[in-house]
Amino acid sequence: KCKNLWSVSFICCQASTGIFVLIIFYILIDVMNAWSGLPFKWLGSNSIIIYTGSEIFGGYFPWSFSYGDKDHYKLLLSNLIGISIWISFAGYLFK
Repeated sequence: KCKNLWSVSFICCQASTGIFVLIIFYILIDVMNAWSGLPFKWLGSNSIIIYTGSEIFGGYFPWSFSYGDKDHYKLLLSNLIGISIWISFAGYLFK
């Protein structure tokens, strides 16, 4: 029998981690004005365009590329390149 990953303790731990990250962002962005919130502001301002574009163009070359073996390193590299392009595009649209 497989162990259930989504136990109550796991859910509470993940929820508290998410709340902690939100608290840190709130303090940095709203209270201390230490960070402007970029690139999240760019992505939030153009969220529908970014979502629609990633659904339509997600399998094409600049956002995704094919490679031989399904290695975690290659998948990570492909996804980091893709998200970097989308963040750059959102920054361009924000101006």
